Amino acid sequence: MRWVKFIGVACIVLCLFAGGIAFDIFVVQKFTHKNVVEATQNNHIEISQSIETSKDIKPDLLQMELSIVESKILKNTPTLTESQREHITKKLDSIITLAQANKDICKYSPYTFGPTETYDDKNEMKAGYSISFNIKCKMKEETYKQYEEFVSQIKKVVYQDEWLDFRNHAFKFVLSDSLQETQKIALREQIIKQANMLKDEYSKNLNAKCNIANMSFLNISLYDNPMYAVDRKILGHNANDFTSQGNVDSKINIKSLMESFVVPLKLSMNVKFTCNVL
Repeated sequence: MRWVKFIGVACIVLCLFAGGIAFDIFVVQKFTHKNVVEATQNNHIEISQSIETSKDIKPDLLQMELSIVESKILKNTPTLTESQREHITKKLDSIITLAQANKDICKYSPYTFGPTETYDDKNEMKAGYSISFNIKCKMKEETYKQYEEFVSQIKKVVYQDEWLDFRNHAFKFVLSDSLQETQKIALREQIIKQANMLKDEYSKNLNAKCNIANMSFLNISLYDNPMYAVDRKILGHNANDFTSQGNVDSKINIKSLMESFVVPLKLSMNVKFTCNVL
């Protein structure tokens, strides 16, 4: 009867082999997600899987970065009189006042103003002064006119002064906190729906009763859009040249830009399925 036992063992091995192939074809290869079969015992299967979902969101805010810096004249001035220093400080303080009046769309960092030393092409040290004053603005389409007026006021202060220069150098698209929160909720609902669909697929292809044993959300990834340079010629500014410099900075069609850009949001989740083969 040894041959009977041999045939029985061979049948069991073939069944296990065929079952493994079927599981690979109908389950593992069916999904692009990473899955790991953690345990199989007494018709009980545990499967751990990583699921990912993403969504492209139309941005609702435009972020602009402005800076007030030293002019070429100030950069190459080795010493300033007390009255000159007071004059520059008052000008910078007046820009702070403008920023505070527009605090609903713009935030500023404390400025720095003081002597500095640089080296020219011949490696010779040059004494001068530097200014660093950064302003970041976030606006919707309906508040963009307010931003334009704010920038116009800054230009008027800067371009009429020989010591200051203005740079409107970069912009990018961002999502407001409220829009981010709304979309995060939508992503969570979407990925839970995905997990339930996978549970049903496992149940069908394994001829088993499958349940979701555990779900663990990973951090939502908000793609950090790059900064885009504002098309602007680099020019040296002289005093009282506001009229000639008034149109240097490019006008931005905020509506058209927002309609053409998207901000990708991505959410990942680890989920464990438990299946009891019927």
